[in-house]
Amino acid sequence: MIQTLIIAIPGVIALIECLRRGPEKAFLNVYLPVLLLLPQQYIWPISGQYSFAEAAILPISAFLLFQSKLRWRWDSIDFLVFAYLAVTVVAEGVNECYKLGAQNLALQELPSLLLPYLAAKHVLRQPQFAVDAAKRVVASLAIVAIVSVYEFRMGVDLFTPLFDTLFGLGHGSLFRAGFMRIQGPYGHALTLGTMMVMGFRVARWLDWSGVWSESLGFLQISKIRFCEFWIAAGSLMALSVGPLLGAACGAVIVSVFRAKNRKRATVSLILLISLAGPPAYRAFNDYISVDPAMARASGDGLQEDSAYRRMLIPLYMPIV
Repeated sequence: MIQTLIIAIPGVIALIECLRRGPEKAFLNVYLPVLLLLPQQYIWPISGQYSFAEAAILPISAFLLFQSKLRWRWDSIDFLVFAYLAVTVVAEGVNECYKLGAQNLALQELPSLLLPYLAAKHVLRQPQFAVDAAKRVVASLAIVAIVSVYEFRMGVDLFTPLFDTLFGLGHGSLFRAGFMRIQGPYGHALTLGTMMVMGFRVARWLDWSGVWSESLGFLQISKIRFCEFWIAAGSLMALSVGPLLGAACGAVIVSVFRAKNRKRATVSLILLISLAGPPAYRAFNDYISVDPAMARASGDGLQEDSAYRRMLIPLYMPIV
């Protein structure tokens, strides 16, 4: 019972904010901070098994649904979202071989996927709300990175101990190259790394747009630069190679599109890939084409992990 009451608190706060200032403000001031600052692996033990963020989106979506000014405009992204929802539910029903599993998944994806997407599409269509939402995301991720310094140094995730006690759950630790991999409120270092590199790109957009140039008081640094620094630090403390590689590739693509001479930048990129790509691929393939046990014996945890994942690919392909 106590777990249900705790999970419901963000929903109650979101309802109050909807009544006071409207669902758009509730989305910005309640849903986004709850989504980004509270761990979502804790769920209430009743039908639906909703998390903090899923409880918060329910009243916001209800208010938006009955707004007279809500006008839906269909586009290709809508098709992708609905198609993903349909495919996951059907796949669950086929692979679990019973109807209840698909129904439960549909009930879970409604507040975790569909309702947040519908609310975000409505809110972010308004330019000022889009800027405010970007600021909430960047500021929240900077807070996560700052708090997670303690986890990186001392090995204790400050976002989870209280909830672990209340919900009776444990919390594992991840290490790489002798360093603690921070997980923050996201349950895994890989997820945190992905959140950080995506948030860094949002921060760069705010920086380029010049909409958040205010100074951070005594530090004599702009708020956006302060957040950029900490988000970058958070992505490094996660020690997740995949998100960092993806961020590097994304940064190259963005730099090409932002170049004054796009044609020359594109040709230069193609030449660089043509020259450096094949030897880089061969070196990487040689690095991962080893027995994981041998990599473990050599003490290279990253190579062991990469080799293990390479061995999984042929096993997963028939299932896919």
